[in-house]
Amino acid sequence: MSFEKQFEKTLDELWKRRTSKIRSLVIHAGRGKRARFDRDIREKLLGDLLALSTQILLKRKDIQDKFEKGFGETRYHKIRGRGYLNRYRNIYEWAKTEFPRDSLLYIFWKKRTCLYVGKAPSYLRLRAYKKSKYLKEATRIQIRLVPSKSELARQECLAIHYYNPKDNKNKPPKQPWGKSCPICSSHDTIRREILALFTMKKRKKRKR
Repeated sequence: MSFEKQFEKTLDELWKRRTSKIRSLVIHAGRGKRARFDRDIREKLLGDLLALSTQILLKRKDIQDKFEKGFGETRYHKIRGRGYLNRYRNIYEWAKTEFPRDSLLYIFWKKRTCLYVGKAPSYLRLRAYKKSKYLKEATRIQIRLVPSKSELARQECLAIHYYNPKDNKNKPPKQPWGKSCPICSSHDTIRREILALFTMKKRKKRKR
């Protein structure tokens, strides 16, 4: 089943569960229990919708073009040396020589697995990784130049969506002066519309 059909099926399931009480008042169910709907189910189905929407949007040509055209040069560097200090010097001196005045994304890879995506106004950000676990785990570092600093946050966010890094647990913070991620903007709209359409009563706090 395509992601598009799964998305529509999940949205239909959300509506079916939300209206099941109304249906049961008029139409005899016949057999089986009325479909349950509560806050937990709404959040579960909302999460499914957001995950499916990501997969659909990642395939859209306009978003793919926006991602690729937001970058300049892309370079890979194999991380060499023994011990944290030598491996840190290896990537830092390389970045300092190759990209002395560029804003960039840096991506740590372990073979074909993306470990982490980060953004930086310059190579100096790599100083924070002098004792990082990525110096031990990663086999290479990828640098993608971002010509416009206003696109740094958007490109980082899109890279996280595309590369699905192991360690980027949280969505990058929004920058008021930067360009927004089209996928996260769609997520915000979907979440807002679902919460408006399928409101739930606030849970009463238990008395201690």
